[in-house]
Amino acid sequence: MIIINLKNRLDKKEFKSVVDFELEYLLKFKKNTKPQDKLQELKNNTSDINEKKIVTYLIRNFDSIIIEKPNKLKKIIDHFKTQKWEEIIYKSSKTTDFGTKLLECFGYKDRFRDGKTRGIWLAEKINLKSCCYCNAQYGITIKGKKALFQFDHFFPKTKYPYLSISLYNLIPSCANCNNTKNRTDLNLEEYFHPYFNNLSDLAKFHLEYDPDPRKIFTFKELKKQNLKVNFIAKAVDTFDIVSKHNELYSIEDIYNCHHDIADEILMKSIIYTQKLIKNHLKIDGLFPDKKTYLRYLFSNYINESEIHNRPLSKFTQDLLKQFKIIDSY
Repeated sequence: MIIINLKNRLDKKEFKSVVDFELEYLLKFKKNTKPQDKLQELKNNTSDINEKKIVTYLIRNFDSIIIEKPNKLKKIIDHFKTQKWEEIIYKSSKTTDFGTKLLECFGYKDRFRDGKTRGIWLAEKINLKSCCYCNAQYGITIKGKKALFQFDHFFPKTKYPYLSISLYNLIPSCANCNNTKNRTDLNLEEYFHPYFNNLSDLAKFHLEYDPDPRKIFTFKELKKQNLKVNFIAKAVDTFDIVSKHNELYSIEDIYNCHHDIADEILMKSIIYTQKLIKNHLKIDGLFPDKKTYLRYLFSNYINESEIHNRPLSKFTQDLLKQFKIIDSY
């Protein structure tokens, strides 16, 4: 839902630029058990000429496969289609034996997912706490004493095993979105990719409510209020991508399970008038600025750059914009 801006998320003391981070990620696969060595073994052990061609291509283009941006990864996929290599890897809706061997060479399951120097390292460095697709749940899972991220593959690893450890194909997500998308083969033109576009600029949450809470005078009346959360495109030309995202991840269905949060935001926006907020901010030493005050008042982050820090933050921000508590709606 929100773009992952690595430039803002990375520790600037550790990485001077995103390129430095990309190169550090690439180096993770140049030591210990190396995918390139595994690929060379596979090449040596196969007699099939097309399999040899595929593995040779992967070895020669390994660096690009690991750190290229999503649009370049798409070109690699297109190259496989042009060469008619697709069915050698994925046929009859399942990964072939050769495709499985490729996946094992890249080592996503055995050496990346739970590896301290690879998968866990990546999750720690990008430091995202909420799901990139729905922003409704945390993306952290616990295994033993380790906090892990679910990684979705935008280009599914069952069909494209050679992209299974590509930096920009690994999307931090919650288990629900990961399982919902599963093997669905998406394209960059019609679907949201957190490293490619920013759905937050294209869509917003909007709350319908009836009756108007300003006309409600008792708690009993408040409980009879009808609320509905809509996830809508900000412009006509973004309708398709927003609708597809909503349909794939059931965004409106998920957020309509959070009427209690919507209700609290709505009522607080009425109770805490701009005049009352200004008076609170005048109390010396209580809050350093208005955004900090609003964060504690509405129990979520107010800056768009911090949306990944907590679930429901975009939802909170959009409703606060709708009720004119913060700017830009």
